[in-house]
Amino acid sequence: MTATTSQSNGHHDLIEGAIGRIWPGAQWSAAPLDDGMTNRNFKVTVTPPGQPERVVVVQEQLPADKAAEIGILRSNQMRIWPRMTEIGLAAELLLAVEDLGLTVVEFVSGTRLSDVQDRAVAIRLTARALRRLHDETRGDATPGLVSDPFDGMTWLAARIRDENPTMLEDFRWALDLVDRIQAARGAYEPCQVHTDATHVNIILAPEGDRITLLDWEFIGAGDGYMDLAHFAARAELTAEEEELLVETYEGSGDCARALAIVRVYRFISMLREGLWSVLADGIGFLDEFDHAQYARECLERMDNTAKSAVFTEAMETLEHA
Repeated sequence: MTATTSQSNGHHDLIEGAIGRIWPGAQWSAAPLDDGMTNRNFKVTVTPPGQPERVVVVQEQLPADKAAEIGILRSNQMRIWPRMTEIGLAAELLLAVEDLGLTVVEFVSGTRLSDVQDRAVAIRLTARALRRLHDETRGDATPGLVSDPFDGMTWLAARIRDENPTMLEDFRWALDLVDRIQAARGAYEPCQVHTDATHVNIILAPEGDRITLLDWEFIGAGDGYMDLAHFAARAELTAEEEELLVETYEGSGDCARALAIVRVYRFISMLREGLWSVLADGIGFLDEFDHAQYARECLERMDNTAKSAVFTEAMETLEHA
């Protein structure tokens, strides 16, 4: 016997099939969660025969070929997921049926970082979690499509050029600036970067002592500082909060260069968001979202960032090191 909410009735067979593969004969009830841009998610309360009740998330994912069009490599996501669960950064993956684009994951209780009142605590926990991710995967150069701060921009620009070259013109100046940033940054040892470690993809445990990262779809090789920059940009950290993030991540020593890298990478974070939106708009992905308007907003923020004293000083720090 099963029970469903009216809102998830259209996905009854999907949920029934997923739950039945793990717990045949289980009773369950489901409610839709706030959907991400690439998947549909359902919170499912399950009562397996003779077992305690548990809560999971059933996720209907974009097919692998469609996901790859917007920068997602399912193979790398599935490869890294168990490892991230082992070190306490990801929820446990209970089931993955790749040909159906289906996953079942343990539900993570807690508070989204975007709703946490004590921002200092949230920033410190995020910095430590990202450091754990980067240290654990240091030297793992398994590529993503958009995870690297430089190769990722090249991939996005090439995809946009293939779809509609004129859409790239507004970003030409920014791509030229990326070349200068790359020269200033210099070589770095790759690690696996989350790529979408935003405050809405991070859950603070009820105990308040640890966090879980959600949405590992864009993971791939890159520069760990890019994760910090993306978090800082999306959470709109102040200069003081940004310093706290970098100091906690570094642990000790002079953080001036690391802070400069994060600050210039905030520009690349906004560029990646803008280019991704242009690509999504060009291929007609998620038509109900105004990608073109969001891309224009990213361009405005990039222009303001590039003209700011903070960005100028950070570039000088890197170029004169």
